[in-house]
Amino acid sequence: MNFKYFLENYKVNADHWYHGDQSKRSDFCNQNMDRDTQVAEANARGPGIYLTSDIDQANRYAYPNGYMYTVKIDTSRGRVISDDDKSSKNKKFLFSLIKKAQLLNVETAFYGVSNYAEVSDVSDVKDQHFINIINNYLSKETFIDSCLTVEKEFFQDSNQWTKSMVELGVIGYIHEFKGAGISHFIIYDCNVIKILAEKSYGVVGK
Repeated sequence: MNFKYFLENYKVNADHWYHGDQSKRSDFCNQNMDRDTQVAEANARGPGIYLTSDIDQANRYAYPNGYMYTVKIDTSRGRVISDDDKSSKNKKFLFSLIKKAQLLNVETAFYGVSNYAEVSDVSDVKDQHFINIINNYLSKETFIDSCLTVEKEFFQDSNQWTKSMVELGVIGYIHEFKGAGISHFIIYDCNVIKILAEKSYGVVGK
């Protein structure tokens, strides 16, 4: 993985995380990371596999007939984004993320980076000028918000966005709820999750 884009990696303090689920699983690699952007509460901080530091919160997703998983994250395999990361310090990464969107669908990416301008030749999206324009705009946001803006505007599939994030060296993002003492770890790379324990609720035979 290439870490040249980043400042010092965010330090993850929690050893264990929790995930409540209605599905029994041996890993998380079959989970669809797509999200409904029209529903505010649905994956509010973007696509990914949602973990929490609060076991009671995870249990609410497991009840009444699901499973509560205790997991550990291998943070040595990539970068973790924090709420404090700034877009202005990560322009090269954002540029690379938009370029990946181009490779997937050049026309969709073109209309995004050119702010839906009417230009005669869609291939003009390859001109660095357009990406620099959007990068200057994104630099006013936090890093995670800029990444999510790119996901919403330039990617047609959230699964492709999470895959691109991983390819650029990011395994996930930690969102801290200030004053609540709770964090969410939103994972983009399913391979970094190791299940340590499973608890079932109301399942026949358990």
